[in-house]
Amino acid sequence: KINLDDWVLSGGGGNGQSYNHKDDPTILLKMNKASLPKKFAEFEYLRTDSLYAMGVSCAKVIDLVTDGKRFGLIIEKVKDKRSFARIISDNPDQIVPLAKSFAQEARQLHQIRCNNGLIPGYRDEYLKYLSQCRFLSKREKRILKDALDAMDDKDYCVHGDLTPGNIIRADGKNFWIDLGDVTYGDPDIDFGNMMFV
Repeated sequence: KINLDDWVLSGGGGNGQSYNHKDDPTILLKMNKASLPKKFAEFEYLRTDSLYAMGVSCAKVIDLVTDGKRFGLIIEKVKDKRSFARIISDNPDQIVPLAKSFAQEARQLHQIRCNNGLIPGYRDEYLKYLSQCRFLSKREKRILKDALDAMDDKDYCVHGDLTPGNIIRADGKNFWIDLGDVTYGDPDIDFGNMMFV
């Protein structure tokens, strides 16, 4: 359990907020929204820890924490980081070199075999999601299930939210972030999701 009085708000996103520690500049806190159950933080912890152990360029997770209402992670802080999205927003002339770097980093990620017993398969995760989904018709669910069944079985890392906002740069090195949706499967899943978004 943590006390938020020890932390200073530093940013936010769709799923929560990030904080810097008042006394320790080497760590940061990523807290999910109160509406997200503990399992979301647990998934991100396990998946990020697994990827870090496999040599994927990402920040090291240190602990799973709660403030009593929300759940989150304490993560090793990557100093002076900027997301590719932020760099492009501030310097539009960087879009071509960053697009090339993004493609190279995605290719490296997609060559890592992630079927290690801790990271789930994309097909299984999505079928679980479909079974609980209330806004799709039976026909739409059947079409999606048929598409999943037609996919080749592959065991490569799939980020799950492959965007220029989820890769950061610090001191010339790139790091993947927001790894709570990582699964294994066909890397084309990432590109399909990215094009859809």
